[in-house]
Amino acid sequence: MVLGTYKEALSARSTEQKILDVSQDGGIVSALLCYALDEGIIEGAVVAGTPDDDWRPVPTVVTSADEVIAAAGTKYSMSPTLSAIKEATRQYGLEKVGVVATPCQTQGLRKAQAYPFTRFVAEKIKLIVGIYCMENFPMASLDTFATAKLGFDSLQDATKMDIGKGKFWLTKDGED
Repeated sequence: MVLGTYKEALSARSTEQKILDVSQDGGIVSALLCYALDEGIIEGAVVAGTPDDDWRPVPTVVTSADEVIAAAGTKYSMSPTLSAIKEATRQYGLEKVGVVATPCQTQGLRKAQAYPFTRFVAEKIKLIVGIYCMENFPMASLDTFATAKLGFDSLQDATKMDIGKGKFWLTKDGED
């Protein structure tokens, strides 16, 4: 069983147009985080933020729906998201933290919650939104594909990236 033990599998899509406008697919992770912030379930979250110039995601602490929406969209390379949890609890002073994590990151979080020497941070994690990691690629591979197969001078020339449904495409400024 690939997914492990589960009670039910669902497919979902945000109903918020402002989330759909910036999300890569259905925007459900962003919608869940916005809901959790609005309802006081969490005070902030650690997410894979907007990639830097070389498309590497930057771990980011968000504390508002606007910041969640600004960070929305699929990131196609691993983000060291967990590295920002201490920042969320110490610099931001958050007592109720959400985290968006891949399965291996979630496993690490659960282990941290189980051992008492990490309690000062791990006990503040109130929500973990798990995402699949099937669309994570080494940056060197993405760059090689962009230059060798798509004719880009470098991956830095791309303004949008989308991988899905058997397709891979990059967009430059002025292209659809």
